[in-house]
Amino acid sequence: MQIRHLKHSEIDYARWEDCLDESPDALPYAHTWYLDVVSPGWEALVAGDYDCVMPLPRKRRYGLAYLVQPPLTQQLGVFARRGGNEKITEEFIRKIPYLSYHIHLNEHNATPRAMALPNYVLPLNRPYEELRGGYSANARRNIAKAQRAGVEVREDLPPQDFLAFYCGVEKHYVAPDCTLVACLVDEGLRRRALSLYGAYSREGALVAALCLLVSPRRLVYLLPVSNAEGKRQSAMFAVIDHIIYRYSLASMPPVLDFEGSRQEGIARFYQGFGAELREYYGVRRLHP
Repeated sequence: MQIRHLKHSEIDYARWEDCLDESPDALPYAHTWYLDVVSPGWEALVAGDYDCVMPLPRKRRYGLAYLVQPPLTQQLGVFARRGGNEKITEEFIRKIPYLSYHIHLNEHNATPRAMALPNYVLPLNRPYEELRGGYSANARRNIAKAQRAGVEVREDLPPQDFLAFYCGVEKHYVAPDCTLVACLVDEGLRRRALSLYGAYSREGALVAALCLLVSPRRLVYLLPVSNAEGKRQSAMFAVIDHIIYRYSLASMPPVLDFEGSRQEGIARFYQGFGAELREYYGVRRLHP
């Protein structure tokens, strides 16, 4: 297999998108518009006539180029028109043209050199009643709590309201830069690749919000945020339940991707909706 390293200006966006459209392993993070926002100037490895592709999220520090996983991008790796395998993944990794990298491959890129990382996904290909039957007792209690509190979930949250709320709520984790979030929301809405959900209290105040990355086969729980009142009212439980109900009715139901966590409490939250573990893979090479 001949694999070429392409600089950003050499990438054929139309052929790239054709490959993703045909790949059974495609993820929304790998689309050209998304990469342009989270990793400007990204490069690529390409085999054949874009039969297999791999984004290279290149950065430069102290004059040295290296690869690092972009923000708001859980998985990338190799995507093939006919599906990938270990041999293809290994060939692409060997062709990475930079001495240092620390990147995440997707769930179909298993290789002995990689470290497995947890993700949680919920296929929505069953009736809502069956999906709800898979909720934990704790999840059902919290959904009922939100309903008793009068929480209302709306799908038309204005982007300016989402951004003001997201950037204004204090977070106890390293959050992505608000300028980046604003660019992603603007471009994603323009392309109809994002949906913004708001959860409102009985008094009409916004208490929780979610930016959902939307593609035909996969929904990504990308940017959730709740203020103190939203947490007290379990508002995000209501948001997720609303999304599960809405998309379980689709003609071709997608997978809800929770972007799993290694933190036990967060993982338990995802599992409470019936989500199942699906590992993806990290590879690194650090050169002095």
